[in-house]
Amino acid sequence: MTNKTKILLVAVAIVCCVCLAACSDNYPVANVHKITVEQTEHATAYVSGRGGKVTQAATGETLFVTIVPTAGYKASGATVNGNKLDGVKFVMPDEDVTVKVTVEAINGNITISESEGGTITADKTNALYGEKVTLTVTPDSGYIMKERSLKVNFSEIFKGQIKEQTEVSFEMPDTDAVVSATFEKLPDTDIRITTYEEYKAFADSVNVSGEKYEGQRVVLLADIGSAENPVKARIGNSSSHYFAGTFDGNGHSVYLAQSLGNSVGMFGYAANATISNVNVYGSVTRTSSTGSSGGIVGAVLYGDGTPTTITNCNNYATITSPTSNDVGGIVGATTGNLEIKNCSNYGNVSAGLQRAGGIIGWINKGKTTAAPSVVIEACRNSGEIGGSGAVGQIVGQISAYEFPAITITCYCDTEVAVGVNNNKNKTEITQITEETDEE
Repeated sequence: MTNKTKILLVAVAIVCCVCLAACSDNYPVANVHKITVEQTEHATAYVSGRGGKVTQAATGETLFVTIVPTAGYKASGATVNGNKLDGVKFVMPDEDVTVKVTVEAINGNITISESEGGTITADKTNALYGEKVTLTVTPDSGYIMKERSLKVNFSEIFKGQIKEQTEVSFEMPDTDAVVSATFEKLPDTDIRITTYEEYKAFADSVNVSGEKYEGQRVVLLADIGSAENPVKARIGNSSSHYFAGTFDGNGHSVYLAQSLGNSVGMFGYAANATISNVNVYGSVTRTSSTGSSGGIVGAVLYGDGTPTTITNCNNYATITSPTSNDVGGIVGATTGNLEIKNCSNYGNVSAGLQRAGGIIGWINKGKTTAAPSVVIEACRNSGEIGGSGAVGQIVGQISAYEFPAITITCYCDTEVAVGVNNNKNKTEITQITEETDEE
């Protein structure tokens, strides 16, 4: 080995010693301490420094606590040896450390975006991740919710259209939830009646053509008929030609002058129908021994099981059947499956024979095999009721057939509400007492 080579080796050795000494000064073994991270449920945590995860560090090193919560949770804090961190950074002390982290469930807010044409409500204003939230979607009249438009945070939660009040549920995400939907106006399919001629054409479509108007809505936009020009036609002239749609009188009146056979009234025959907000004036006379007579409907048929409802209707007409039975101020006779609510009779009602009532003449099961019910709610009679028998302020006669229930709430003494009741064990009658102001 030459002297030159020996000199070079000595120089390298000196440099290495200097470097090792320098390293030993910055990271003396005595100043390196252990880092323990206590894991918690619903999160993973670690300490990082020098570009990666660390489990030990020298005194004075700057370190960072990282918390990775599971879905539905968020980091809420960390401590180092029991001292709460202000943020996620800490400086390594001259001792071993234990890092503890905490998380909390996300209680997200639920916000409903406003939409024209309908409303959406939620059963709660905030919820935890995964919790069930129930929405009630209610389109306005004449509107539907568009298919696939009900969304939470822009994600679809319901595929179909919504045409009526419907409940839809979703699971709360791990964030706030914004609910939105789009409502659209339906094509206007209402049938509007504004003239005597339109009313007669409507009646003829039922009586002659057999149109039942199922699923359709007929709206009266004017008073029809007068004492000088009364309406002589009924709507529905047989048990096969009856009205089964929705009729809204819109508070208007129809002036009748009927003298016909079979069932008579503004509507001769109805089944599964909804009739509301109409006033009847004039006279209704049945000339045959068959059928029944009523101011609003002559005969309400059982139909397919969907109740016929008559609401907010008033009769001022005189209703008579000089040689027969079954006369009522609102309905002549029914085989059940009928609801009459908030209706009044002010006209005189008379039967040449029996079964005359201020609201219904006869409740009769007839030949149906089903057991329908009848509800008369908040109804009154102010007209004179006459007949040779079975005369009642509300109902003339209830037959003995096995109805499941007949309930009557009325503004009259219960003793005179029903003329003849052959079904007392299934009939409940309650009198409504009107309050009067004391002077």
